[in-house]
Amino acid sequence: MRPTTLQSLSVLLLITIVLYIINCITIKAKANNNSIILDEGKFVKLLRHGQAYHNLLGDANIRDPTLTPKGIEQSRQVNSLFVEVNDQLNTHYNNIKELEFRKYLIIVSPLKRTIETAIYALSAQFIKIDGKCNTLKDCIKVLQKYNIKLLLQPLIQEREAGKLPCDTGVELKQLDEEFYQHEFNILNTTFMESKWYEPKMEIRERMEKFKYWLDSLNDSNNIIIFTHHGFLMELTNGMEFENCEMKKFVFKEMKLIPTM
Repeated sequence: MRPTTLQSLSVLLLITIVLYIINCITIKAKANNNSIILDEGKFVKLLRHGQAYHNLLGDANIRDPTLTPKGIEQSRQVNSLFVEVNDQLNTHYNNIKELEFRKYLIIVSPLKRTIETAIYALSAQFIKIDGKCNTLKDCIKVLQKYNIKLLLQPLIQEREAGKLPCDTGVELKQLDEEFYQHEFNILNTTFMESKWYEPKMEIRERMEKFKYWLDSLNDSNNIIIFTHHGFLMELTNGMEFENCEMKKFVFKEMKLIPTM
């Protein structure tokens, strides 16, 4: 018995509906993971550090200032750095260590205020699991627990690095001591050189070199960058960032494209 034209159309319609549903599920899964496939570029979140003492006091002569209490609280309020953590908490997922946030690359300017911002902001993503960490050391312990490393990248330090005290960092040995590196080892210092805080390149040249380096990365398409107002303006063609403000981009063909 040959199928009627109406039956054939019904089968074709059913196949079309099934394919549409499969496509919608695939798109939703990609959105939930906040991931961008290689052909679409890298998904990048840019953040400025929290309020530091040179911001509060208007004093550029403070060498490598740390965050103020307000800056620490601003950092703790940063939301949705790791979308997967909130998704899995909502479904009572127990094995939190297996989540997709491990695929994120965290890039941080090696100044104290950006490192502190990263530590407080990242550890706050797990507050529903581990509770609020009250000290810097306790927050570092949270990052160690989930094997989260901060890749220190001197190319993204502030505009007047090596010129203004507030934009000039300190020796690596001092950073190791202040951030308990020998105990917890959360800082990846691959790119750190002697006197890294006195860059030989001006900010525009550093920015261009950073973009080439970012383009060469193959380890992750999900990237979070903690840096400074001046560098962010250079990188985004003049976009303003408040303390701890986060903006999302796709990095493709050497360009940052803003996303919702």
